[in-house]
Amino acid sequence: RVDTICLDKTGTITTGKMSVEKIISLDNNYNMEEIMSNMINCLDNDNSTNQAMIDYFEKKDNYCFIKKIPFSPVYKYSAVSFEEGNYLIGAPEFIYNKKIKVVIDNQNNYRVLLLCSTDDFEKLNTKPIGIILLKDEIRSSSKKTLEYLKKQNVDIKIISGDNINTLENIALKVGIDPKVIDVTNMTITTEIMTEYNVFGRVSPNQKKEMVLALQNSGKVVAMTGDGVNDVLALKQADCSITIKEATEAARNVSQIVLLDSTFDSIPKIVE
Repeated sequence: RVDTICLDKTGTITTGKMSVEKIISLDNNYNMEEIMSNMINCLDNDNSTNQAMIDYFEKKDNYCFIKKIPFSPVYKYSAVSFEEGNYLIGAPEFIYNKKIKVVIDNQNNYRVLLLCSTDDFEKLNTKPIGIILLKDEIRSSSKKTLEYLKKQNVDIKIISGDNINTLENIALKVGIDPKVIDVTNMTITTEIMTEYNVFGRVSPNQKKEMVLALQNSGKVVAMTGDGVNDVLALKQADCSITIKEATEAARNVSQIVLLDSTFDSIPKIVE
C-alpha cells in the first residue's frame, strides 16, 4: 500500500501546457525577438517550454547557424551558436552568476527563462539580453485530488526542475505545506526527504535518489511523471503512474497509464 506519493509538478499538478505571457528586454542593443525566432528554428527540444516559445515567436532562418547545444535537465539551458553571435536560453541561476531584480520579482508567479549572449560556451561568460515569462496552468482538480490523498494519510512530495519561488507559490495554491528546498548539487538523504515537502531544481538522477531514500526509510512510494527525465524515478518507484500524452519512454516504464490524461483518476484507483 502506497503511503507516499512523489508528484512531478509539470503535467501532474499543472496541465503541462506552457504559454509565454510576456518578454522583457534587458539590453536594447539586442533584438530579442529576432534572436529567439532564429534559436527556436534550430532547437528541436521536445518539451512544453519549447512548444510555448514556438507558439509565441515566429520561426526565422536569417542567421547563419554554426552549432547547437540541446536542452538538458542537468545543466538547464539550450544554446545556439550563429555567425551573428552565441546565445543561451535557460534557468537564470544556471547561466548567470548575479541576481537580476526583474527575475526575482517575477519568479513567484512565472517560470522565468533568461536569454544571454556569450563569447565562450565553456566558461559561460554570459551577458543578459532579456527574460521570458511562462505560465503553467494549475489543474482545476489538483487541490481536491491532493486533499483526498492527505485524508488517506498519504504523504505528498512535489518535485520539479523549477525554481523554488515558483514551486512555493504553486504549493500554497494546492494546499501543500510549502517546506521548500533547492537541491542543486545536493546529496539526497532520508533526512531531507522527511523534513521537506517541495523540492526545486531537481535533476533526473536526484528524482530517482528521492524515491530510493524514501524506500530506504520504509516508505512505499508512488511516482507520477510524464517526461523522459522522470523515467529513472518511475522505474524505481513501487507504483509508477503517467498519462496518455506522456513521452513514449515514460509510458513504457509506468505500471499505470491514465488514458483520460488527468490525475483526477488517482482517488478512483485508490478506492
